[in-house]
Amino acid sequence: MNPSDQTAPSADRVAKPKLPIRRLLTTAATIMLTGVFFAASGVAIVGGSRAIADRAATVEAPVPVPPITVPVMAVERLDGFQIDRRFAGQVEAAQQTGIAFEAGGTITEILVDEGDVIAAGEVIARLDTRLLIAERNRLLASRQALDAQRELARRTADRQEELRERGFASNQQTDQATLTLAEATARQAEIDAGLLAVDVRLEKAEIRAPFDGRIASRSADIGATVGGGQTVVGLVEDVPPRFRVGLAPDLADRVHGETKAVVTLGDTQWAVALDAILPEVDPVTRTRKVLFAFDENHSVLLGDTGTITLTETIAQPGFWVPLAALRDGVRGTWTVMTVDESADASTAAIEAVQIIHADSLRAYVSGTLPDRATIVADGGHQIVVGQALATTPADGRLIQSADAGAQ
Repeated sequence: MNPSDQTAPSADRVAKPKLPIRRLLTTAATIMLTGVFFAASGVAIVGGSRAIADRAATVEAPVPVPPITVPVMAVERLDGFQIDRRFAGQVEAAQQTGIAFEAGGTITEILVDEGDVIAAGEVIARLDTRLLIAERNRLLASRQALDAQRELARRTADRQEELRERGFASNQQTDQATLTLAEATARQAEIDAGLLAVDVRLEKAEIRAPFDGRIASRSADIGATVGGGQTVVGLVEDVPPRFRVGLAPDLADRVHGETKAVVTLGDTQWAVALDAILPEVDPVTRTRKVLFAFDENHSVLLGDTGTITLTETIAQPGFWVPLAALRDGVRGTWTVMTVDESADASTAAIEAVQIIHADSLRAYVSGTLPDRATIVADGGHQIVVGQALATTPADGRLIQSADAGAQ
């Protein structure tokens, strides 16, 4: 081998070490260019942001939406509520009857007139009793004759008994005298019964008031011939009248002595009290008759029709709210907008409620309302939860509707 071959490297072997340096330089250049690009991008972004901020600073801020003004009221939790129910009924007398003679005859006296006030036992009218008096006199004469016959029969019987004991009279004669006395006694009892019957007919020939009352009508005059049972006068008991009404059986069962009831006749109202609940159900109306008594003799017309208002108390905790405060919830529920005053400004909140009872002005509800909460009395459909509110007291109509339910 030539020494020169060992010490002199070839041209290819000398050029190989230069390739890695070239790659390093290329990579470094790429990294440097990328850094410069990102730095330029950052400067551009910062500059653009500052330009946008400067431009935005020159634009006026939008005017904030003013709070919406809503009427509000405070509600208070109650232990129960009252319902007024109205029913039609009629005024009637406690007792009212038509007075008549049991037997017919000719009227000779009528001692009362329409509107007269009479006491129990007073004579109202009399019939012609001349025939009855004649019959009574005949019976009295017959009885006097029988008295004489009976006395003779008694004496005869005593003598026959004495003679029989002495042996001067037979048993036949004694028995005949004894039976004659018994016959006279029986006929005397018959006459007495006839006299009693005549006395009863004489008593019934006049009619008397069965109770204290007022003559409501008169349908016969002196000289008129009336039949048995034909009404001569109408008598109304002089006590406070009653109001009769038909109630559903379940409601009638809930009526008691403490039930508040007011009868309205025309433009006038009277307080009444429970008098009686009749035990049967009307087969036509399927109601039970309930009677309420006026506390005194008011100037009401018997037979007049009117309405009675019954106040029923239902023990159910809740709140009275105006109908205008309710708004539809989801799936048939109801909500009430409330005022949240926990923050610096009043904002709208919402509570879910359930309607228990409602009338034309108000509703009795239960739900998540806290006691003494402030609710939006009207216009709750115009606001949303979290909206700023300016409050004003609700008008008298809305407040009175809720107060009326609370009473």
